[in-house]
Amino acid sequence: MKKKIIAAAAALVLILCLIFIIGGQTDNEAEYIQIQTRDYEEKVVESGQLKLARETTLIAGVSATVKELAIAEGDIVSAGSILIKLDDSDQVFQVEQKRASYLDANARYNQIVNYEYNAAKEELNRLTSVKEQALDFYQDAQVLFNEGALSQNDLSQAKTAYDTAAAQWNTANLKVAALANGGAQRVSAYEQLQSAKAIYNSAIKEASDYLVSVPWDSVLLKAYVQSADHVQPGDPLADIGEAGSYFVTVEIDEKYFPYVKKGKTKALIFIGDDKANGMEGLVTGVTPKINKDTGTFELKISVPYEFPYQASDLTVNTEIILKQLEDAIAIPSQYLTENSSENKTAEDAAVYVFINGKVQLQEIKIQRGPSSLVLVTKGLADGDIIVKPFSGIKDGDAVKLSGKPVS
Repeated sequence: MKKKIIAAAAALVLILCLIFIIGGQTDNEAEYIQIQTRDYEEKVVESGQLKLARETTLIAGVSATVKELAIAEGDIVSAGSILIKLDDSDQVFQVEQKRASYLDANARYNQIVNYEYNAAKEELNRLTSVKEQALDFYQDAQVLFNEGALSQNDLSQAKTAYDTAAAQWNTANLKVAALANGGAQRVSAYEQLQSAKAIYNSAIKEASDYLVSVPWDSVLLKAYVQSADHVQPGDPLADIGEAGSYFVTVEIDEKYFPYVKKGKTKALIFIGDDKANGMEGLVTGVTPKINKDTGTFELKISVPYEFPYQASDLTVNTEIILKQLEDAIAIPSQYLTENSSENKTAEDAAVYVFINGKVQLQEIKIQRGPSSLVLVTKGLADGDIIVKPFSGIKDGDAVKLSGKPVS
């Protein structure tokens, strides 16, 4: 009886072992994916800062009262436009006085150059003729006097006439010399003109401090003053930025550095979750310096002129598009296994394809990116089922697909 019990127990153990062996051959459960081509996108989502290419603060140069602020914050003015007018009532009077003095000095100089000098030359030419005639008459009188044909009194009159003509000629000659280029009168008039001009220009410059203009097409970012405020030299008046020069700066992880291309990588810019009003920009700058403390690098992204939210230092959200493809096949990198072919490259890999209850090792071509997905460029098609490798799996094994396919 005891032997029969032992034999029955041994048979039961043998049956259980056979069941376990057979079950182990058919019950390998595996996660799987059914291949489906779809639009593929790799992107980085980061916040950034909206900035302007040029910004500056306009400073008061004089002590005065604000007369007018030409525009409101957010408005745009063209280069050279007056942004702020300060009360310059007394300055206008001073400028007009200096202008009158300058115009007088200018008129005086032009009078010398264009009229008095020419008139003096004509007078000198006339007196030269008179002097020559008087000299001839005096020399003739001397001859007649020596011959006894002319009295001493007549000779004296002839000499007096010559001396008078010579004196007049000398005076005229000196005047021409003084009025000529480099002459004392012309030099003096020119120096007075330059002095009056400098004083007038200085007055204009001082007056310009009362009219605060913008150096380029500008947007008024912030006004520090309003009408009737009194300001002192050095007080800030307004912050301005160059109109239409907005761009976004973004810091992203250094692992994305190989995938960002200046002038090619696109980015969506929006506020909060408002993608409906987001607009597409372009990466226009890639800073090659990696921040050693944060492990990031900086991008500059262009902003369309019509971007609805334009404010300096505004925080924005960005989606930086690293790659976009239509009808692509992308699978998780966990589904890859070793490609055993010779002369394999970084693009060579393999997957286990599920066919008729068994797995078949399939060589494929891939492209890796910064995400956990890899692009399959060759070796798989729509509808193929691939199995996630597990310990001990090999080509030809029977497997059972577990649950729903991983999306």
